Amino acid sequence: MAGMPSVPLDPQVAALLDLIARAKRPPIHVMDVEDAKVAYEKSAPILDISPPAVHAVENLHVCARDGHAIPVRLYSPREASWAEPLPLLVYFHGGGFTVGSVNSHDALCRMLASRADCMVLSVDYRLGPQWRFPTAANDAFDVLHWVFEEAPGSARIRRGLRWAGTVPAARWPRPAPCTHATPAWHPCFSC
Repeated sequence: MAGMPSVPLDPQVAALLDLIARAKRPPIHVMDVEDAKVAYEKSAPILDISPPAVHAVENLHVCARDGHAIPVRLYSPREASWAEPLPLLVYFHGGGFTVGSVNSHDALCRMLASRADCMVLSVDYRLGPQWRFPTAANDAFDVLHWVFEEAPGSARIRRGLRWAGTVPAARWPRPAPCTHATPAWHPCFSC
């Protein structure tokens, strides 16, 4: 293939790139936004892994600060309890804040839950250009806040949360002293 690096590619990656080249579709970055969203959703299952079985999948909603119900999907690899809680990984899908969804990343989240033996909460944050910055970041923050508020009382979730995904990556600094209107924790978002 023209433009391929001189270092040999993994055979699976090479086959995927060949499949993409044979499809002869325009690159997603040159498409109209709505066409790109449709193309991304349609291509995800074709190019994705086979979804492994998990114990349970729950579709839930988290209330955003503006009252919007943010769809989230919770994957559990096995039954969890007070005696055997599971860690929770909060997953923010990639897509440049424009494409992607919990559906396009379903198989990946199932694989993460199954292989890591943790619950995975996949977040369907609002996308642009319909929703301008900082809506997606606020949705992510609001979901993290909900998780932090819910996790202490949940019989299923072990404290010690982790985040994954390509956008936005979140890291959790040490808690700051709590003042009258300031939460005791401050997530920081970076891309």
